[in-house]
Formats: sequence, structure tokens, C-alpha cells
Amino acid sequence: MPTENFFVRVPPDSTGKRVRNRADLVLDYVAGTRAAGIGFVEGEIVTGAGSGFRGIVYQSTASTVGTVHILLTGSVETATAAEAIQTAVGSSTIATASGTGVAYYSQAALIAGGNDLGNLAHVDTQGSIKVRGQEGAFEMDAFGRLRTSEVTTLAEYLLTYDELPTMFSTDLTGSATSTYDNNIAGVVLATGVDSGARAERRSDLYHKYQTGVSHLIDMTVIIGDAGKTGVRRRWGYFDDNDGLFFELDTSILNVVQRSSTTGSPVDSSAVQTIWNRDTLDGSGNEGNPSGVLLDVTKDNIYWMDLQWLGAGKTRFGIMSPNGERIIAHEFRNANTLTSPYMKTASLPVSWEIENTAGAGSDSQMTVICTAVKTEGDFSPPEKHFTFVSVSTIQIVAAASTVPLFSMRPLQTLNTFDNRAWIFPERFDVFSDIATGDDVAVVVEVSRNPVLVSASFDQTVSTDSVVAIDISAISVSAVTGEIIAAGFVDANGPAQIDVNDVFHFDGEHLIRKADITATPDHYTIHARTIPTTGSADVLVMVKWREIQ
Repeated sequence: MPTENFFVRVPPDSTGKRVRNRADLVLDYVAGTRAAGIGFVEGEIVTGAGSGFRGIVYQSTASTVGTVHILLTGSVETATAAEAIQTAVGSSTIATASGTGVAYYSQAALIAGGNDLGNLAHVDTQGSIKVRGQEGAFEMDAFGRLRTSEVTTLAEYLLTYDELPTMFSTDLTGSATSTYDNNIAGVVLATGVDSGARAERRSDLYHKYQTGVSHLIDMTVIIGDAGKTGVRRRWGYFDDNDGLFFELDTSILNVVQRSSTTGSPVDSSAVQTIWNRDTLDGSGNEGNPSGVLLDVTKDNIYWMDLQWLGAGKTRFGIMSPNGERIIAHEFRNANTLTSPYMKTASLPVSWEIENTAGAGSDSQMTVICTAVKTEGDFSPPEKHFTFVSVSTIQIVAAASTVPLFSMRPLQTLNTFDNRAWIFPERFDVFSDIATGDDVAVVVEVSRNPVLVSASFDQTVSTDSVVAIDISAISVSAVTGEIIAAGFVDANGPAQIDVNDVFHFDGEHLIRKADITATPDHYTIHARTIPTTGSADVLVMVKWREIQ
């Protein structure tokens, strides 16, 4: 509020001393332009197109006709009848004033620190006293719950040693490159000057959204310049169809909400100059309450959180230089749309740099660190499946390693991309060793061994997202990592528990982000030791799926 607005002079020297007051304009309106049930939005800044009054909405009738309460921040105290009431940024008309309104004054009482009268408590436009901890403000998640330390990290991507090639899909076009920089433990996505050059990096994992729980994404990104003609960069939580992301297109910074609910992707963008919580432009005015000037060429922590359930709000922001979470913009999707604001909230993290035209020089963006969290206990519904072999498989000493069972994700389920998580739980192998043979069966589980005559053409259920192979006749090479092993002898079966390997913050059996890429498979295979004798075996496999 400007220093010289809304005060009264008091005795004894009524031309000098001032007492702070606040002024509220109570204004009737008609001809609201927003959807049914929506009048004004609390916290938005509005102005009169003719009178020039300006203020912050703190109460309103949820209708196209009603009354709005505005905390005035300018010197104009009343409206002009029949003038347009507009958003202060963007000048879009919200409604029409049906009169001049009435201005009410109230004395602004201050709560000050006992030892420092400059430390004042802040009361917001809804009457709440702002309370801070010693190191910053308390934070709320997307569903309005107080943020505490009890969050569940669904995935974290630390590039300490390499670019995590088994966890990401990278697509390069034209002069584009993706390079691991071990000096900063980051991945540099770059393009040359050719039009159409494009680098995309996307996690294979689609992070499961749990109904009614806030979803939070934090990531650090450095843009190589403040933006240039013909170059577009995007970073956030999205794929080709749905999601949330920041976008620097030329030198214009946007936040974007993408939806494919119409059958094809549609981007809803909000440019930085109209961000409705904090424009991050360094002006320090009512539109930039933090006073922070965002410099995308510096290493910044960007964040997004969301409600979903098909509706709800999405928020974008950064961490301030002093470590506080700043909300820059929010899309308010509840009670405004006739369909979900996006098809799914289970999405990957992604980064893109693309030359939309010929660029004047090489361009880049650097990806450092990312975490995806669910802000509560993670306990999604699961489906459980079991495979039991119907006939024995002979393991002959000195023969090649024999595959018993292999599994990999289906590419689609009911025509939809399969983004389920699959967790093998246990592999049981039962053996019938020939009498007199002093032999044991070594059982191993490995990732991506080379199979001979494999055919992933079966499932155990129409509800399962797993394709299985029991046709392969041998393993020509165990090229991948052996993740578990056990022995079978005459004393009993091998029971290989892999729950400590496969879990939501451990190993996942998932499809690649790229639909054209062959997914990883896991195989349980066996061989005998020593080199004489033979055995017949049966196998049982149990796994669970989070779909």
C-alpha cells in the first residue's frame, strides 16, 4: 500500500501526525464473464477500467451477479457506475460495476516485536496472521495440508557418476547433442544453428499419482542464455500428451498446462507478465510480493505441484535465494472445465531444447538434479499374479544355460500406453535330480540376457500388463546384471526372494518412454554344477503390478 494513501490526521497537530488505515471497497457487480459458480478469485488484483481504482479481491459472491470485496491499494476509493472491472494484469474484463460501491475505512492495528518495533506481524487479505518459523514461512501442499518432512520420494535422479542411461530415453535430431559433464554432475542438452535440431531427455518411469495426495516435482535447470530467436526450451513433468512445464520460447518465459482430453494435446500457457501469484520480475510491487527477479541463466530450483482427481489446481514456482518456496502461478481447474484438465497425472520428467527456426548461435540447457515426491504415505492399489510351469524343463550338465521363464512389460494395454510398474516378488524353482547324480542346479535372475528363440506372446491374465516367454531354448549370453541367485539340490527348492530388489524406490520393470524401444526383460535361468548329471525342474513366479 503506498505510504501516502489511507490515513487520518490526529490531534494535537492534525496537519502532521498520521494513523494508518486500510480502505475496503464493497462493490456490486453484474454481467460476470466467468463460468457458472465463479465470480472473482480471491487474491487476484483488479482495477476499474474508467475510474482506475485498484485492489486485491478477498471476498466475492460465486456468481455472475453479486458483490465483491476489494482491499484498495491505490488512491481511488470508488468505482464508476457501469465501468468494466478488469484484471490488473492482462486487462481482461471480469464483470461490470453496477454502482460506485462504498469505501469502508478501518484502523490498521500493528503487532510489533517487544525488542524491535520494526518487526511487525502481517495479516493477509483474508484475515490470517502470517506465522513464520525461524528459517522461513510454513508451506502448504497442493491440497492445503501443512508440509512436513513426511513425504515419500517416488524417484530421485542424481547424476553423480553418469547420465543414468538405463533410466532415461534420449532423442536427438539434427545437430542436437546430449553430453554428460562430470565437473558439474549434469547433462547438457545442446543444439547447433540448424532449424529443427532437437534434443529430448525423458525418464522411462512414469511416476504414479495417488488419488487425493499432493504430487510435488523439484528440479534444477540452468539455461545457457536468457533466450534467443528460434530456440524453445521446456522443462518439467510432462510427455507429448499431458503435463506441466516451464517454457522459454525465444526470450518469453511461460508456464504451461498440457492436456490431451480433446483427443490431441492442447497447451494452455501463461506468460510471465500475467502470473497470478508472483511475476518474479524484481519489481517488488503487488504483483511481485517476493521482490525476486528470476534469472534463468543461473542454477535455479524449479518446482511444480498438483491436485488431480481429474480436477484441481496446478502450481508452478521456484525456491527463492533464501530458501523459501515461491508460488509464481497457479491454474485453477476446479469448477471451470467440463472435462478433466489432463488425462493423467502419472507422468515422466522431461527436458527439451529445439530450434523452431534457424538460430544465430549454438544453444544449450543443463539438467542437474530432479526428485518426484508424493506428499504422504504411498500405498497405491496393487494386482497380484502367479505363473506356474505345467511341465518340467531338463537341465543337462555341460549344456548351455537354460532359460526357465522371462517377463517384460506389454507395450499397450487395451490400446493405451502401458505405464504400469511391475515388481517381481519371488522365483521358486523345484528340482528332481536323478538318483546317484552328485549335482546341484544354480538358478540366476538377470536383466536382458540374450535369449535364443524367445517369444513374448503370452500373458497370464487379460488384466496383467506383463508379457511372458517360456519358449526360449537357451541363453547365448548373460550380458546384463545378475540381480539374484540361488541353489537347488536334493534337499529342497530354491526360493529367491527379490522384494528387496524390486520396489517403488528400487528396481522397476517398466516400459521405455519411447514407444518404439524394446523394453527390458528379466529372465530366470539355470545351469548345473559340476559338469555331469542332469535335473528336471519346475518354476513358479510371483509378481505384483501397480497400474
